[in-house]
Amino acid sequence: INALELAPNGVLWVGSKKGIDEVDIKNTTRRFYPDRELKGTIYDLDSWNGYWFFSSSYGLYYLKKQDYYNPLEDYKFERVKGTEGQCWGTDVIDNQLFCAHHKGALKINEHLESVPFYQEEGAWSFVKLRDEVIAVGLYSGIKLFDIKSEIPKKVASVPNFSESARILAYDKHDIIWVSHPYKNVYSFKFQEDMVLDTMIVYNADDGYNSNNRNYVYLLDSMCFISNETGVYRYNYEEQLFEKDQEIIELLGKENYVRRII
Repeated sequence: INALELAPNGVLWVGSKKGIDEVDIKNTTRRFYPDRELKGTIYDLDSWNGYWFFSSSYGLYYLKKQDYYNPLEDYKFERVKGTEGQCWGTDVIDNQLFCAHHKGALKINEHLESVPFYQEEGAWSFVKLRDEVIAVGLYSGIKLFDIKSEIPKKVASVPNFSESARILAYDKHDIIWVSHPYKNVYSFKFQEDMVLDTMIVYNADDGYNSNNRNYVYLLDSMCFISNETGVYRYNYEEQLFEKDQEIIELLGKENYVRRII
């Protein structure tokens, strides 16, 4: 190094025999590519059992957690065995890690290996219901699994429903909500024995004004929907959606809100 010069904007200029380098020392972010040169899309990030997990278009990758990552070091990401291909996301439920994959529903064991428990079609996501039962959103429908055993066991399917259950939420009224950016919104109410009681199909006429880009989620365990026309809170008594003016004013009317967490 022959010369160093710190510019007023926080950039460090370094002169050496090989040329001039620009180092942005004020930038606290670093870009990682878990799949290295493939540079696939990252869909989800989770933390479990001392590791970070990255869901990507090339599989599920993991990296050991630590307090500090030196930007000058090259960190080695590993792919979980059996997760090659499209990985949509992970969910930690009762200290177990579940992986939604194009191949189906997978569980990741303590040895960082994938254990498939449903492979008839692809899976989108998982939510916990009650008594160690989870709902799995699939490419065409919803199935319920008991997760008490090492390998989850299917206990039921939601009848008369074969839509793509891409986005799931389970509220404090024991209702499963399902949405897809370009399909209707559904709610399912179950009895104590997990037998389906009621199913309601919603569309733009039920208050949320658009059938496009609908994302359902929970705030304070209550159902909300966001789309290109605003943020909507579900009125459980009237069984319709109402625009939440307080949230819209807080976030700005001109901003498209996809989800709030």
